[in-house]
Amino acid sequence: MTKLRLTILTAIALSGCASQGSVAPQLGADNSLAAKQHLSVASICCTDFSSITMQQLHNGNLTIDATSQVMQFPSGRSAFYAGAIPAEFYGTDVTAASIVAGSAMPMQILLLDAQRNPTRTLDESAFPYTEATLFSSNRFSGKFRLLPNERFMVIYANTADLQRKLTLPHPEKLKARAMNLVPSAYPDLQIPYSPWGTVELKFSNPSTQPVVAETVAIPAGEAPQIRPNTSNTTPQQQAGVISTQTQQYYQQAIQQAVKNNQIEQAMQLVAEAEKLGFNDARTVFVEAVKQK
Repeated sequence: MTKLRLTILTAIALSGCASQGSVAPQLGADNSLAAKQHLSVASICCTDFSSITMQQLHNGNLTIDATSQVMQFPSGRSAFYAGAIPAEFYGTDVTAASIVAGSAMPMQILLLDAQRNPTRTLDESAFPYTEATLFSSNRFSGKFRLLPNERFMVIYANTADLQRKLTLPHPEKLKARAMNLVPSAYPDLQIPYSPWGTVELKFSNPSTQPVVAETVAIPAGEAPQIRPNTSNTTPQQQAGVISTQTQQYYQQAIQQAVKNNQIEQAMQLVAEAEKLGFNDARTVFVEAVKQK
């Protein structure tokens, strides 16, 4: 590779050229102070999700800011974005990323079923920090698979401690690293945490046909009152209650992943299934490997 080409690639990487041909957000103005002040005086919109209008989710970016509704979550008061999962994406893999720009939003996701009952919470630990690459910006990012009965997604911030800061290497250090040079003693960047941010969603079709759970109709006037007190469900709580449809879904997905030589994905599916109470998931994996 010529020195000129390396320099050009380094410049592109530092500017953050995103996939799908759009320019990724760069480190810009810090809005965290205004966001925290606004959140402290914002009115609480509701105590459950029964009457909230759900926007249709799609591949692309969504924004949580001063125009977003605010609710009290277990991790604190937070602005949020509530969206409906399109039917063509039921049971698919989802990659969610909170973009790090002038500030960083510690993202969490609450998933709901058709009756808007919480199914599980993906807390901040499910979206670890990922350093910028040639095709993506700095972000908190994670990938998960939707359960067959999950229909809605609520995205919000962990506001328990917004005094934290994310430490990032100075762009000049990254530039020197890309060119195999010894970096100068530039100070690291301190990116403040914020309850606002830009979230990038990407739905992907799995290799197997997702199993769609049946929807149970609720008579008028009997809609449940759902409050967002939804800490992560432990395997002991889930064990023994996983549906036959969900077991079949994971069995087929594990077998197909092994067939496609996607062993790491298959093992991830095994871990997910076991947490939900599908105790035979590991056996399914072993048998699938033996049959290859």
